[in-house]
Amino acid sequence: DAPTTRAVAKGGTGATAALRFTYLGTTARTDALSSGEVRSQVGLKLLAEDGCNLLYVMWRAGERGGVVVQTKRNRGKSTSFECGADGYRILTSPTPRPSAPLEAGPHELRARIDHGRLEVVADGALVWEGDVSAAIEGLRGPAGLRTDNARIEGTFSTD
Repeated sequence: DAPTTRAVAKGGTGATAALRFTYLGTTARTDALSSGEVRSQVGLKLLAEDGCNLLYVMWRAGERGGVVVQTKRNRGKSTSFECGADGYRILTSPTPRPSAPLEAGPHELRARIDHGRLEVVADGALVWEGDVSAAIEGLRGPAGLRTDNARIEGTFSTD
């Protein structure tokens, strides 16, 4: 129920993660992101080297909602204090598939990188797939989860 949650799971390759959760809506108190935007979202972190270098798979609520894949790369920086909102880049799938905004209720979000190819499944539907090898080159770290202004209950798993 906190405005921001960040976590990583120690061990594993960091290339696979799943979150089964119930989205209970926006938190009572909301915080702006480093960019200044206020958004309710739940997501997975893959190859999370640190807070400045990783791949995100985020499921956003609201009218501009849906699943978004993005990298955050800031070479030489490792803490959010150092990089803030710098280094984000949205990745586009060569085969775009629509994904619905996150709404209240039970959900599952899964992501897997295999030989540089990312597949994202939301509530059983393939919503994003494509080659991310150039975007993740050199990243090494665990998988994790992230929430912003989203109340959830659920379970997280990784490889």
